[in-house]
Amino acid sequence: RRDRRMIGMMIVGPLVQLIVLGYAANLDVNDIPLVVVDRDRTSASRELIDAVRATGYFQLHAAASFRAAEAMVERGEVRAILRFPWDFDGSGKLQLIADGSDSNSAQLVVGQLSATLREHLLQNSHPPLELISRSWFNPNLDDRDFFVPGIMSNVVLIATMILMAMKVVRESGHG
Repeated sequence: RRDRRMIGMMIVGPLVQLIVLGYAANLDVNDIPLVVVDRDRTSASRELIDAVRATGYFQLHAAASFRAAEAMVERGEVRAILRFPWDFDGSGKLQLIADGSDSNSAQLVVGQLSATLREHLLQNSHPPLELISRSWFNPNLDDRDFFVPGIMSNVVLIATMILMAMKVVRESGHG
């Protein structure tokens, strides 16, 4: 209490860190560049592509061939490839390939795209297996509310260590 600057550092420093880190750290899935290779070009494949586009999570790019799509991934232009084979309308099979160089974002991309495709297929067709996907405790998949408590504990830990170090240095300087 004797050092007014120390009180400012104890209150203002952690608050600034909490606000900055709370907005900087996020794992939200937004604006993911995705390339689509549609070899089927039927109404079924176009409906599925429109459903992916309608989510707003993906920036869709088109590629004429799989090799062109692979090149886009290698150049870092897109994070994933959604590939419709020639017989997609008959087989219902499609391929999703994600760039695994960043495993966390690849898992997020695959998860979001899989959920979108699954939801569209369940609403518009009768698959042999019924899948139900549900997000408990975080239905909007916003992670900021869950990062802030963790960041707060780290900020308090760091602030405590800095204050102790400053106190030790100040005490040893007067000795």
